[in-house]
Amino acid sequence: MPFDSLNYLGPNAEEIRILDAMAERLATPDTWCQGTLVDRDGLEPAFCLVGALRVVQSARPNVLARRYSAAGKRVAAMLRQQTGCPVMWFNDFSSHAGVLALIAKARAAFVQEMSDAV
Repeated sequence: MPFDSLNYLGPNAEEIRILDAMAERLATPDTWCQGTLVDRDGLEPAFCLVGALRVVQSARPNVLARRYSAAGKRVAAMLRQQTGCPVMWFNDFSSHAGVLALIAKARAAFVQEMSDAV
């Protein structure tokens, strides 16, 4: 059966994995930027919210994916729903703490959807 696997975490598991990877990628102000998808001025590249969403879906480290996966599209839609404005705009006019709070809020919404489905 397809859902008998011990690794199956629920219908939103991939979205939650993406959000967790984004939070890890943007963990410090040094790894986050505004006004551009990626800032390569430092030793490690810094990403905006949209850049982080694209890079965590890439098969190669620090390379932006060309397209969103289906789960990535759902994450982007949830981020927009949580902000009520374009995600890039939110990133550019928010603080680092605000961006991390948005990721946590979107993650909580996906977890709530999972518990509602049970």
